[in-house]
Amino acid sequence: MKPDKAANYRFAVLTKVTAVLFLTCLWRLPLRAQLGAGFITIDPPQSGFTIAFGINDHGKIVGTYYDSGGLGHGFLRNEDGRFVTIDHPKAQKVNGFGTEARGINSAGLIVGDYCAAPSCDGVSVIKGYLLTGDRDDKDGFDKDDFKTLETPGHLG
Repeated sequence: MKPDKAANYRFAVLTKVTAVLFLTCLWRLPLRAQLGAGFITIDPPQSGFTIAFGINDHGKIVGTYYDSGGLGHGFLRNEDGRFVTIDHPKAQKVNGFGTEARGINSAGLIVGDYCAAPSCDGVSVIKGYLLTGDRDDKDGFDKDDFKTLETPGHLG
């Protein structure tokens, strides 16, 4: 599959998955009660397309946004509406991949994935990370805040 076709396919799949997850969440009574049956716009600076993947008990939201060049960046939205961009220091910046933030727990630990090699074909070079640093979320994350997660027998 050519890189532009792969990116278009990935975008279409992500759009459909996001829509299904969003609609599922709306029907869950506890979540509707927490949100006050309203909506919050999640629009990180310089984003063209945004997907929220996780929210914790403190109202912090993590997800991924794509900039005007189509590159993915993770983000953390704090309770007060401030955004912190999450870019893994070893992430490659090709084919629309980059860094994604996928979940956050009540302690504020963030998990996600990043493209670890130039081909970024979506399977063999994607690595996971655990983000443990910058508890105050004021100035972003340092390279020492990231711990790479690899399964036994991983490729790359």
